[in-house]
Amino acid sequence: MKKLMIISFAAILFSIVTGCEPTTTGGGEEPTNSITLNKNTSNINILKMDTLVATLKFNSAEPLVWSSSDEKIATVFYGIVTGKYPGTCNITATCGNLSATCVVNVFPSGVDPNDPDPKDDIDDYTLIWSDEFNGTTLNGNVWNIEVNSNGGGNNELQYYTNRPQNVRIGIDPETGESCLILSAIKESYTQNGTTRTCTSGRVNTKNNLTFKYGLIEARIKIPYTADGLWPAFWMMGNTGGWPKCGEIDIMEMGSSGGIRNGTQDRYFNGAIHFGQSWPQRSIVRSFTSSYPIQGSYHTFRLYWTPESLTMYLDKDVYPNVQPYFNVGITASENTDNQGYYFHKPNFILFNLAIGGDFTGINNISNVTALNAENNNTANFYIDYVRIYQKNGGNEDFWQK
Repeated sequence: MKKLMIISFAAILFSIVTGCEPTTTGGGEEPTNSITLNKNTSNINILKMDTLVATLKFNSAEPLVWSSSDEKIATVFYGIVTGKYPGTCNITATCGNLSATCVVNVFPSGVDPNDPDPKDDIDDYTLIWSDEFNGTTLNGNVWNIEVNSNGGGNNELQYYTNRPQNVRIGIDPETGESCLILSAIKESYTQNGTTRTCTSGRVNTKNNLTFKYGLIEARIKIPYTADGLWPAFWMMGNTGGWPKCGEIDIMEMGSSGGIRNGTQDRYFNGAIHFGQSWPQRSIVRSFTSSYPIQGSYHTFRLYWTPESLTMYLDKDVYPNVQPYFNVGITASENTDNQGYYFHKPNFILFNLAIGGDFTGINNISNVTALNAENNNTANFYIDYVRIYQKNGGNEDFWQK
């Protein structure tokens, strides 16, 4: 803290002094009026700072003014720049009618700002399948729409339906993206003699499309979970009952931990669940992103090899970002070891649950995410899901 105060004071003092004192050339002529900054580009992480120093080559009574073109990305105070959100903005120093600008690139925590544009190793893989959700209807040869009120085994509140109100291909009105849309709705719904206080959507590719090893990525727009929503992107083994089949959760959001910490918009987890019977064994890695990831599109990527499962947030944008989940799965004959369960074809799932054990909410009246302001409806947008493999001999892909 002391070092920062010294640097800040030096920057302020330097700006004031150079703004008041003219400089001259060696021959005594008046210099050309100008403002220059000590750097043209600055790469920083969120919540990290950099110091810009302005040199003024003229005599002016005007004050030196610092400004940011987008204070959501970076702010500036007397030349001290602070990263706020991933992106690019301009920091400008102005005196009278003259100014100088520095381009500031802000990167998430876990990304090396000194190597902002490394090669994305997705280039080492071949795209073997994708669903871009660009049609008018969901492909029934690939996707199953689940219909049930069993609470997912987690005391969830919703009734999953196959109605277009809950599952459909449509357009995101904010961005124009064509997406798979899963909608959670607060409503009284009765089917087969069972009444629930809300409905939602869940889809899977079981017995239609499976793969083993490779890279899977989905670009999704997570709704504001507030209190009560539980969106997920995950996989399960195509054979064997749960938990013998093995479960890989690439993204789950809306947990009671995020609610308790007030970090619902950035707190999520990756996980695996496995075992011969209930209670299952689990490995869970909870992660707090350095920037909000609800209400805008982000990618979640899993690398699945015979040795490990590794998950990343927004690796397509920040190739050198660190993983939020990594666990070894080297094959094992020990049924207590994760290496026994994750070497078989898996199918894909997306769902938007409401309430339940994960959220710690068991009454629809406590689900604040569905309210009058959003017409008691929240949408989970899936822009695409893609599978890549290296064709190195270990991979398996099957489609009906």
